[in-house]
Amino acid sequence: MKLEEGLKNIGLKGSEIKVYLYLLENGVSTPPQIAKGTRIARTNTYHILRGLSEKGLIERQEKALFTHLPTRPPFFALLSAEKKQLNSYSLIFKRFIKLRPTNR
Repeated sequence: MKLEEGLKNIGLKGSEIKVYLYLLENGVSTPPQIAKGTRIARTNTYHILRGLSEKGLIERQEKALFTHLPTRPPFFALLSAEKKQLNSYSLIFKRFIKLRPTNR
């Protein structure tokens, strides 16, 4: 499986994948650098970066300019996202079992 496919399978959208891969290839970058390198509008880049940060895939460093970098290699990011998804499914399943009437 290609990295792009794996990232898509864990719920990342096309622009999120572009930004994440850009950061993996280029390291610490500012939003304007990311926007230029990915050809995504700068204003959209800020929203994408916030979403990736909330998902734990990147971290924001506050220096003179705000910069962003990947927090972990993609393998660990994929595993972490898969674990969260499995935990969500487990919670849904447990709630479903509680709601289901028992046949006695």
